[in-house]
Amino acid sequence: MFINKCFDFILYCLTVPKCVSCRTPVDFDDKVLCKTCKKEYDNYITKNCSLCSKTLNKCICSNKYLEENYIRKLVKLYRYSGGEINPANSLIYSLKKDDRTDVLEFLAAQLSEAVKLHFPNYKDIIFTNVPRRKKAIIKYGIDHSELLAKKLAGMLGAKYYRLLSSDSQLAQKKTHGKDRIENVSFSVVKNHKDVFAKEVMIIDDIVTTGASMAAAANLVHKLGAKNIYGGCVAIAYKDKQVIFSNKDRFNKF
Repeated sequence: MFINKCFDFILYCLTVPKCVSCRTPVDFDDKVLCKTCKKEYDNYITKNCSLCSKTLNKCICSNKYLEENYIRKLVKLYRYSGGEINPANSLIYSLKKDDRTDVLEFLAAQLSEAVKLHFPNYKDIIFTNVPRRKKAIIKYGIDHSELLAKKLAGMLGAKYYRLLSSDSQLAQKKTHGKDRIENVSFSVVKNHKDVFAKEVMIIDDIVTTGASMAAAANLVHKLGAKNIYGGCVAIAYKDKQVIFSNKDRFNKF
C-alpha cells in the first residue's frame, strides 16, 4: 500500500493532472475534478427521478421505449444536459475523447456502487456495451463504452464479453426522432454460449432516446439472455425533473 502511494505521488508530480471541467491542476488527493468542481458535481447529481423520486444514481427506472425492448431496469448516475458546461458533462466529454484512466476509474467506481445497490448477484451478471461507430474509434482511438464496461466488470469481479460491433454511419447526435432508430446498425461479433440464460447488463455513456441501447438489447435477447439491464453514465431523454426537499418528501409521502 505504501509503495503504491509513493508511486502514485511520483506519477502525480510528473504529470499533474488537470480538472476535466475547469482545467486547473488538481491536488494530489483529488480525483478527476478540483475541489470546487467536485462540489458542483456532487450538488448536480442530487437531481431526482420523476417516477420514483430517488436521486438518479439510486434509481433503476427505465423509459417506455427501453421497457418495450427488454430493458426494464436502467442504472444511471445523473442527467445529461446538452450544450451546458458543467463538471458532469465534462466527465462525459473526457470519457469520449481523452482516454484518461482516472476519468474511467472515477465513473466506473460510481457505477459500481449503483449496481451493487440494486443487484445483489452482480458478480453473476455478464457485462457488455453499446458499440462505438468504427469511424469514431479510428478518430479517437478508443471505444469508451467498451473500456467503461470492462473496468466496471473488473471492479465488480464479474465477466465482460464484447458481443456487438457497429456499422452505423452517422453519429446518433446528428439524427433525430425515428431517424435515430433507423441509423443504428449493430451486429453480433461472437455468439457466446455463456450468455444463454444469463443476466446481461449493457453499458453506454448516454441514453438519449434509448435507440442504441434498445437495438443492442434486441440482439442480446436473440443470444438467449435471461434478463437484460441497462447501465449508463447519464440519461438525456425528456422527463420532468423532480427535486424534493426533506419537507416536501414528508408532506408527499
